[in-house]
Amino acid sequence: MNKTNTLDKENDYIFDIDEQSFQKKVVEASTNRIILVDFWAPWCEPCKQLSPILENIINDCEGIVHLAKINIDEKNKEINISINIVEGSQYRVGKINSKSDDTVPERDILQALQIKSRDIYSPSKVRKGIMDIGDLYSTHGYAYADANPLTKINESSRTVDITIDVDKGRKIYVGEITVMGNTRTLDNVIRREFRLKEGELFDSRKLKRSKQRINNLQFFEDVKIDTRRGKDSDLIDILTTVT
Repeated sequence: MNKTNTLDKENDYIFDIDEQSFQKKVVEASTNRIILVDFWAPWCEPCKQLSPILENIINDCEGIVHLAKINIDEKNKEINISINIVEGSQYRVGKINSKSDDTVPERDILQALQIKSRDIYSPSKVRKGIMDIGDLYSTHGYAYADANPLTKINESSRTVDITIDVDKGRKIYVGEITVMGNTRTLDNVIRREFRLKEGELFDSRKLKRSKQRINNLQFFEDVKIDTRRGKDSDLIDILTTVT
């Protein structure tokens, strides 16, 4: 299925539904990152397969992508897409601020964002910064903090102002700590490496440190730690799987 045809000299391509070639050619055709996708066939059941692929491209690219044509080849079981990429205008970051909060100082929030005024505006960098801000709050017990970037586009100056709004939610405590897959040693040997205890305020840094300490035992090829909501809304369970 890996066939790609150039239509003309303006970054128009035809792709089949193969994910690797689709991503590769779109990235090659675009010098910036995707911020807008127009999907012309929401009624098309096979086209729904493209949604996660397009989302991955959006996360990796900037600019504007217009899907101009979709042809379904039932005989060869292919979906051929004619796609045009428009670079658009370049915007820079304008003002950056964060709404007041008594848990994390504004300077720490902005430092976690890792974006400065006059930087080239990048949605992917904003998303990465928002994730880091969420991690920052989780070190204070707010495991489900929701950070949102509120943007204001200034067309005249081609800048984007960013305001960080954080809904920290309630404090979360450690529920059950479960160990699975252990055949090399006693479970207590693993548990004593945890920097968190059941009933203690959750701290994502301590959780990462716990995984490092279990890895340092050198008993296991792989250590995986997952979290899930506990029995009560203010609890988070920790599942440790070792192999």
